[in-house]
Amino acid sequence: MDQATSGSVSVVHVDDDPSITELAATFLQREDDRLDVVRATTAREALDAVTDGGIDCVVSDYLLPDAPAAEFVASLRDREPGIPVIFFTGRDREELDDVLGQDRTRYVKKGVGNDQYGRLASLIGELVGDEDDGDGVETDGGSDPASVEGVLDALQTGVVVTDTGGSRVREWNRRIAEMTGRTDQSLAGTELGTLFVPGDRESVAEALAAAADGGTGTAAARLEAGGDPLPVRVRCVELPPSAGDGLVVEITDRSELAELAWRTTRQADRTERFASAVSHDLVNPLNVLAGRLQLARAEIDEGHAAAMERAIGTIERLTDGLPELARLGVPVTDAETEPVELGELARAVAAETGGVSLAVADATTVTADPDRLERLLAELFRNAAEHGTDGGGPVQITVGTVADGFYVADDGPGIPADRTDRVFEIGYTTTDDGLGLGLSTVRWIAQAHGWTVETESPGEGMRVVVRTDPDLPPAPAGRD
Repeated sequence: MDQATSGSVSVVHVDDDPSITELAATFLQREDDRLDVVRATTAREALDAVTDGGIDCVVSDYLLPDAPAAEFVASLRDREPGIPVIFFTGRDREELDDVLGQDRTRYVKKGVGNDQYGRLASLIGELVGDEDDGDGVETDGGSDPASVEGVLDALQTGVVVTDTGGSRVREWNRRIAEMTGRTDQSLAGTELGTLFVPGDRESVAEALAAAADGGTGTAAARLEAGGDPLPVRVRCVELPPSAGDGLVVEITDRSELAELAWRTTRQADRTERFASAVSHDLVNPLNVLAGRLQLARAEIDEGHAAAMERAIGTIERLTDGLPELARLGVPVTDAETEPVELGELARAVAAETGGVSLAVADATTVTADPDRLERLLAELFRNAAEHGTDGGGPVQITVGTVADGFYVADDGPGIPADRTDRVFEIGYTTTDDGLGLGLSTVRWIAQAHGWTVETESPGEGMRVVVRTDPDLPPAPAGRD
């Protein structure tokens, strides 16, 4: 490569935001003056640069306007086999599984701050300096059979691999044993059709035949599960040629409870992906702002620069919190709830929260997602502790019941009456370093349960009322 002959390293950086590639080029050359960065805004421009020759490494965003990431990598390797590719993106690593399973393909998380360019420059040097690095993929497991088996056993979908004839069970994952109630010994070599109730075996056989002919076979069927038959969806395809002869059969639990859980998980995934996408879209302008501030720091008043830097940090932390906030706000299903003894949970949360002293006024049981209810209490306790008391001692927190729910009260400084409606807004805070996510998290968790939440500040301290049965009229003030 060029590095070997001239000492320089030629890198093409592709991102549809030119301000990002311009900024990255500046900081990469500061980190390593051997780096010569060619900037591109499309996959086509980057491919043309590689085709022209002399490129040692490609740095790319994951989402390009003219090509999916996996297709882009394949096209690069067609032109220059083995060329290192580094994905420099705001996406989480788990979202890049389609491309990070290839040799000499790496990942650096794009964020705010200049340390990321040091990591990127170091990784470029590492990959270009070791052309024989076949293990450079940042991935877990690769094609190691033990790792593949572990992945299959973690799935909630049953998976069976048949023999060459497509009828006998050759391999299976743990979920198949759970769904059928069979031991490994009874599954090995058994006729696949016998796993299903007699009336459904013909439709399963037709699905297997369709897959054996090179297509995709599907069927709705019921598994023999040792008790009541288990409704499932069956999907069959041929094994890829590299894996030998046989069929892969996916068996998905479609019972009412499993279907509800599947739909809820799907909704949660969509919501979290949306929030992640919004968060990702904010990373680029923040990155540019932080980088430009660093470059201009010598030319502007340091007080202004410090204030801008604090604001950038606050926005960055807010964007990091968006995906989790979205997940906590996904509606809770009956399958996720259970009776929770509120006082017992409150004591456990208080024990983990510094600066508070807890009193439980009366016992009650709340039907809730226990993890999210715990988070709701933790946010309220933490908010009380952070605002403290005038005397500097621990904040006294009281948890009790009202006619249509429960309350959490503290003896802290309280909040002005004209701000009681604002405390649950995202970004509302009364401290210089606060993010304003704590009480908004409380509201989102309450709404996910179908509850309402409101706050009162009776002159001393603050009281948050969670109404778990909003259809009931609230109790008159002072008579809860």
